[in-house]
Amino acid sequence: MKVVVGSSLASLVLVDQLSKTEEVHWVKRQGRVGGVFGGIDTEYGILDIGMTNFEFGELSSRPVDLPLENYNNEAINSCRNHLNLVRSYFEQYSALSQLPEPQMIYAGDVIADFLYGHRLDVIKYFKFEQGFVDQIGLLPSDLHPSLKYETGSALEKVSYLEFCKLIYGTKIVSSIIQPWISKLGAHNFDDISSVEHRIIWSPLYYPESIVEGIRDGIVDIGLLASFAEPVETTLASLVSSVADEVSSRSAVTVVSEGTISPELIGQLVSDESVTKVFVGDRIQFTNDQPLQSKIDLLYFKAEESKIDFEYVVNAPGFEIPWYRLTRHMSLPCGEVMLCGEYPGNSINEEFAATNLGIDKYVSVEQIIPVKKICNINALNLPDLKWDRNYRMAADKIVRSSKKISLMGPGLSRWRNTLSDQVIQAHQVMKEGQ
Repeated sequence: MKVVVGSSLASLVLVDQLSKTEEVHWVKRQGRVGGVFGGIDTEYGILDIGMTNFEFGELSSRPVDLPLENYNNEAINSCRNHLNLVRSYFEQYSALSQLPEPQMIYAGDVIADFLYGHRLDVIKYFKFEQGFVDQIGLLPSDLHPSLKYETGSALEKVSYLEFCKLIYGTKIVSSIIQPWISKLGAHNFDDISSVEHRIIWSPLYYPESIVEGIRDGIVDIGLLASFAEPVETTLASLVSSVADEVSSRSAVTVVSEGTISPELIGQLVSDESVTKVFVGDRIQFTNDQPLQSKIDLLYFKAEESKIDFEYVVNAPGFEIPWYRLTRHMSLPCGEVMLCGEYPGNSINEEFAATNLGIDKYVSVEQIIPVKKICNINALNLPDLKWDRNYRMAADKIVRSSKKISLMGPGLSRWRNTLSDQVIQAHQVMKEGQ
């Protein structure tokens, strides 16, 4: 008998795969499976928490998928070499559709997105001195963004914010990057290194691209973001339906536990009938939890004809209170469900639609608030001391028994994307064959 511990997406996928051939005990936390992908309940069904979707990264520079044994969970972004596997897995359960490209609001205009849409349209709003353009070309070779995935890269020791000033200039940093990060709750910018930029959903363009955008007006650099969603439902609903199907299989025994602790794992390993324990969630750790940014979410209905963006629009500037609006699902009678994401503690108990900062993009006379969530965890911000201590504790548990393996969040909070978790579960299965 094998035991899978945790409620992460990695745990779900592994139980799904294992239960097709053998008996599995699934020890999971109480509540919905899938972590952030678990969503929230409303009268309209399960809704995604903020902008939750598939990011298959179908960029022109993405390598062809490599064999599964080439996946390395210690390497940042190794998942991009195996994204077809992730797509194929979920397409067993639901057809997927590509989403429109992200947009952003700058100087009152809705334009192609700079933050994770891989477009440089916003550059036309700035005036750059020739000296600044020349300075970008003088960037030291060991600080080129292409080296960010290399272990021991010099970029690890460079503050992301300071590096942005070298590549984009202080005006872009002060009007786009800095307010964007602040809205996400990351206030101590110096603690975020250049290689960690995607933790805070911010870009790190190549200096050559910025120079082309300034000198030649090139805004489409051929690396458009590629997001997808289930055709008929939300990602959270899809994960929930997979969990329901897997839980109902005769080969699966579900045991609900409130906490995942070293003591619980020890009890499981001591059971002679257990041949392997896979820990999908991060184990409880006695030290302080890592830094968390907090956000508020507001879900509301609106007339589709009144919405001035296609899928998702980002608002980095301080003049707009929210940082992102997302179209979640179509509703009857020509309505659509939207989600506004705000900095933590910015939506008061008695809020008025006219104070939400959305009136220019959605008709506030007509919106109907559906659900509000305040102060939910958004980002695990860098905390190197916590990371080191947790890693030592996790390694100690793994060394205590050959029966124990870690995957998903148990490995590392930085190698913990939706795609990483699906790939790790498949890798575990393949290695066990």
